[in-house]
Amino acid sequence: MKPLHSRILERIYADFSGADVDTVIQKLVTTRALPMIAKDWPHLQMAILEIARGDTARLDDALQLAEIDWRDLLLEAGMAETAEW
Repeated sequence: MKPLHSRILERIYADFSGADVDTVIQKLVTTRALPMIAKDWPHLQMAILEIARGDTARLDDALQLAEIDWRDLLLEAGMAETAEW
């Protein structure tokens, strides 16, 4: 289980209600949808959070999209053209 980058945690706490924070963290940490390329994880996790915008149903949709094709995830989040996150 990889720890989350501090910027990812900040975004989770900013976007989600207190009751949802632990669930969101657990889903991001345990998902098998993301490629096993450690350096890209935060970028992909931020894309998931960008799509979710504080909504757990949208989070699940983003995780499902990542499972199908993580490149589509980046496109949907508007993050495909940049390494900035």
